[in-house]
Amino acid sequence: MLNKYTYNNKEYELLFDKRIDVFVNPFHNDLFMMRIMLNCLEKTEYFIETGLYLGYTSYFVAKNFTNVKCYSCDNNSHFFDLAKNNIGELDNLKTELICSPFGLYQLNKLYNDDSLFDKNIVFWIDAHFYEYCPLYDEIDYITQNFLKFTMFIDDFRIPYDNKFRNDGDGFTIERITPYIKNKDKFKIYMPCYDSNHPDCNNIHNNSEAPVGYCIITTETIETYDYLKEIHI
Repeated sequence: MLNKYTYNNKEYELLFDKRIDVFVNPFHNDLFMMRIMLNCLEKTEYFIETGLYLGYTSYFVAKNFTNVKCYSCDNNSHFFDLAKNNIGELDNLKTELICSPFGLYQLNKLYNDDSLFDKNIVFWIDAHFYEYCPLYDEIDYITQNFLKFTMFIDDFRIPYDNKFRNDGDGFTIERITPYIKNKDKFKIYMPCYDSNHPDCNNIHNNSEAPVGYCIITTETIETYDYLKEIHI
């Protein structure tokens, strides 16, 4: 049972999910997305996740990027407690039992840092598991207030490849466009690799289809030719 992920001769520790007795790869075990994400994490000061769920993602980032200040929130007390039990204590990770986007609204106060809005931040937007979906409020707030960021929106519909799993009609470029402020300052990307490729469609090693995502960024990110720019 592998307890590490290896890329470019560097090993990254994985979270051990105590409920099912396995080490779990983050980011849906999509190795293309992982490569893009790792490059972004090497350059960021903060990693902000909405949707802690079972803690796979936040643990991976906080444990392997100890210089990055990490934050995650969730509004489901059951999953929050499971995640806390999985994660344990990490000095560079703050977690809150709070609904997004309200966690985002008070980040500068939580970190006592009003310059946070100018810092390089990677966002992982994944708090749309429950009845209330904060996605549009999150996009509105982030694109209106933060100056340097790369935002990954999970569970997004890829219009040219319907085998990427997604969360439905609300997760399309057409639906989110009205909530993207300062549109001229961003680049938007989606995956251009084939959803049938074995490096992206083996989630948790159980042959599940890959999950779609969208990236909105102010930065010049390394795409490795895995991403297609989307114009709105």
